[in-house]
Amino acid sequence: MKRSAAALLFSLLPVYSFADDCPMVAELAKIVMNSRQEGLPMPDNMKLVGGTKFYLTEKGVELFMGEEGNELFTGEDIVIKAYELPRYSTNGMKTQSTGDFRDEWYLTCVKASRS
Repeated sequence: MKRSAAALLFSLLPVYSFADDCPMVAELAKIVMNSRQEGLPMPDNMKLVGGTKFYLTEKGVELFMGEEGNELFTGEDIVIKAYELPRYSTNGMKTQSTGDFRDEWYLTCVKASRS
């Protein structure tokens, strides 16, 4: 089940033609926070990102599924951060919090790839 949920999640992500996966990190963060704002339970969001890990390589930050090692962060880290933030009732606040969360993770990724 984990594999099929993760495959579905990544089929929804845009395809990027360069090695640095920071746009994918940002899109994943957006999907996770949007799901959180819409009331998806945390365990369901954890299932969606299961096995997602981002590593720093010579090409930048890259996505790998299910590998053990020295990942920078995981999909589960993104979910945990999302559920530490409040859930809003108005569409405007949901949209703003989702955009802010997406940008925060993009910034985290860009900073990591520059170090």
